[in-house]
Amino acid sequence: MPATHSDVVRDGVQFRYVVKGDSPETISTAYDGSPSASTIRRWIEAEKWDEMRDLRSGSGRSIAASLRKMLNRKLATLEDGEQMATSAEMDAIHKGWKIISDLDQESVRAQNAMDIIDELGTYVADNHPELIATVNPVLIEFSNRLVARAK
Repeated sequence: MPATHSDVVRDGVQFRYVVKGDSPETISTAYDGSPSASTIRRWIEAEKWDEMRDLRSGSGRSIAASLRKMLNRKLATLEDGEQMATSAEMDAIHKGWKIISDLDQESVRAQNAMDIIDELGTYVADNHPELIATVNPVLIEFSNRLVARAK
């Protein structure tokens, strides 16, 4: 008969995967092999924990990185060409760099908040595991709100 795991264990596993970014193998090892990494992977798939984890990955940073690449390509094109950039092109480039700066600053603020949330969750998981079932959903919901705000 397969092992069943308490909600406290499941919530702790979810926290470690979604918030801390631990792998199923690392989590399983931390729980002395129960639940197994394959069980954790099933939970990840069934409960769409990857989607929650992706929300935390900082879409603002990926937007900034894409915009940075696009602006660098445009600048390289302008440097290689014989014609000067128009004032509209220069204005667009300037606005692009301003957007990148704003996204970077917002990402830093969001990341600092995420770090605090991670530390709180780790503290609760390590010192008060009986509370993780209550605290974990709140931490995840709050961190998802931060991520949405940073978009």
